[in-house]
Amino acid sequence: MKKLIFSTKFILISFLASLIFSCSLEDGVTGPAGPPGANGSDGNANVQTYLYDISTETGGNIAVDVPELTQDVIDNDLIIGYLKTLNGSDIPVPAVRYLDAGYGRNFMDIGVEIDLGRFWLYFHEVGSNASATFGAGYITKLKVVIVKSNSTTEKSGAATLRAQLKRDGVNLSDYNAVMEYFDLKH
Repeated sequence: MKKLIFSTKFILISFLASLIFSCSLEDGVTGPAGPPGANGSDGNANVQTYLYDISTETGGNIAVDVPELTQDVIDNDLIIGYLKTLNGSDIPVPAVRYLDAGYGRNFMDIGVEIDLGRFWLYFHEVGSNASATFGAGYITKLKVVIVKSNSTTEKSGAATLRAQLKRDGVNLSDYNAVMEYFDLKH
């Protein structure tokens, strides 16, 4: 009986050893490709930039008609504004203590109000409520960037987008950084 158990163990061990050593570490032939998977959710590449000529505007406030500012956009999407000055600077708005190199001083605080179809700009002397005035042609363009939210949760879509951009290291105050992040032309 001992001989039978020993023989059975020997045969079993030999069989397992032959299986182990007969396998090679090389990959076999690649099989056929499986069916394509389901499409993933859409990315957030729906970004639009609107440019408005405001070079003839003067005074302490400007109202620009922006028909794309619908209630849905205001409620759900990220809206970023930039002003272009005569010297080519892109100023993010709102801006606190905007320093103009041409004037060499803090020139103005710039406030923003967004309403249905309108983008309002308010200019104040730094640190006061007094309106700041500037001549025609000093501020040449308003750029409004609307980043469409791809989902809205309890947290607003705009807040979610702002948080995502911050996590990705995008400085919303830097127009060029925002345009590069979304791979848009400047």
